[in-house]
Amino acid sequence: MIVFSARLISLLIVLFMISFTSVCLAQTAPAELWEARCGICHSINPPPKLAPPLRGIVMNYRNVYSDKVAFSKAIAEWVRNPTKEGTKMPHALQTFALMPPLPFETNELEQIGIWMWEKFENLQPLTNVK
Repeated sequence: MIVFSARLISLLIVLFMISFTSVCLAQTAPAELWEARCGICHSINPPPKLAPPLRGIVMNYRNVYSDKVAFSKAIAEWVRNPTKEGTKMPHALQTFALMPPLPFETNELEQIGIWMWEKFENLQPLTNVK
């Protein structure tokens, strides 16, 4: 008898949902792309869903990348090829599993990265988050 963990089943459901939403998002606005591609696992602000909230991702990546083009390219590379060694959020790996590589178009991911940067243009750390 094969026993599947809840995390594995959740991951399989997420991957199915992601592939199902892949039907022609080429002309879609970046916010809608984010919702379809990333919002399945990531919330915008705490509390998290299955993965770190977008706000925390942007804060951590902005500590490494000071311009939005480099930031968006790094986000695209991470989504297509996440590794423990390449993470900008090692603390998140203690709470969340390493995300699987996702085969989305690089240009879509870079658009999402630009949108992420601009969404939190004046990002300030959250206080009193429970």
